[in-house]
Amino acid sequence: MRLRSLVAFWVLSVLVSGGAGTVVAVSDQSSLINGVGTSNRALTLPLAAALALLLVSGSGPAIAAILVSAVEGRWNRVRALLRQVLDWRAPFGWYVVALIAPFALTVLATVGWAAITGGRPSRLLPVPTPFQVVALPIFPWGEEIGWRGFAQPRLQAAMHWLPASLIVGVMWGVWHQWPLLTPAGNGVDPAGLGVFFVYIISDSVLIGWAYERAGRKLPLGWAGHAGLNAVGRTATPFEFIAGAFAVAAVVAAVFGGRTTAPQRSSSRGASGISA
Repeated sequence: MRLRSLVAFWVLSVLVSGGAGTVVAVSDQSSLINGVGTSNRALTLPLAAALALLLVSGSGPAIAAILVSAVEGRWNRVRALLRQVLDWRAPFGWYVVALIAPFALTVLATVGWAAITGGRPSRLLPVPTPFQVVALPIFPWGEEIGWRGFAQPRLQAAMHWLPASLIVGVMWGVWHQWPLLTPAGNGVDPAGLGVFFVYIISDSVLIGWAYERAGRKLPLGWAGHAGLNAVGRTATPFEFIAGAFAVAAVVAAVFGGRTTAPQRSSSRGASGISA
């Protein structure tokens, strides 16, 4: 693992996503972004332009991974990175697990919340909207080419899958906070931010577990991310959902992980940490 390349990838991810997203955040289309407010002197931006910028913003990790790979080895590295998208040779059951787990855990969290508090949820099943379903084949790749296509293999060239997944989870969680850094950011809610990091890091562990056990295939990352994006709205407090994900991640880490040593990745060229 080349540490400088990994840091460059993460910084570029934040810069690309934050740069494109900030234009929308300070515009009259800011309602499209969670975590930002509105301004009376907002930039006028056509909806089509705002959606295009948000597509670039959501693809920041993939764009960064491609750019860093191009600097490292030009077309050969870029081709090796993108070739992973086509490598679906993994047991079908693991795709089912990756896709269904977020939905199932959200339902379990709802049942747990109702049992503990005596609450009556307005909906038990977090059914996705039509837009969520239509977006599933494309949107997760904008992140997963970076997280599980670029970062995870490099980390696992030098360490066990579990710490690698934890590091990717931290990178993923911090990357999501770019709206807070914009002029329209709503400010930091420490408690809410803490719950979010429990949730996203736990999900990174679950995706990393499926990725490792199914043969280190990038499409497993897509499946886990798509499953997360397919969870519809729910009345369950987010703390319960994050807790359910955390319990599942601990179970996967303790009982479901392989103990194999880090292995050299043929598409990356070098193992071990270097500056």
